[in-house]
Amino acid sequence: MSCTRPARSCGIDPGPRADIFGGDHGTIRDSTGAVIPDAELEWTNIETGTMLNPLSNAVGNNNFLNTRPGTYTLGAAKEGFRIAAYEPFTLQVNQTATLDIVFEVGAVTET
Repeated sequence: MSCTRPARSCGIDPGPRADIFGGDHGTIRDSTGAVIPDAELEWTNIETGTMLNPLSNAVGNNNFLNTRPGTYTLGAAKEGFRIAAYEPFTLQVNQTATLDIVFEVGAVTET
């Protein structure tokens, strides 16, 4: 016998639901507008302490997809540039935030 109700009410977990997540995309650039590949990123959920540390891709893009709503910070570092960071921001359900980062020339340890 098949269940005609939504999968979750039939005891079936269909996996993550896209409609309860958000995400981010952005581009990492220097002050001249050139893209910065392989920047070290730090995406942190303030409420849970969960941290992701990917690199920006070959064309300077960063993407955090299927992210639970919550309060996050985003930081980025690359040798030869000052560390860049976003103040805490709130990601809503079905929101795709655009978080571009512009590096300034300087030592990686400068803030």
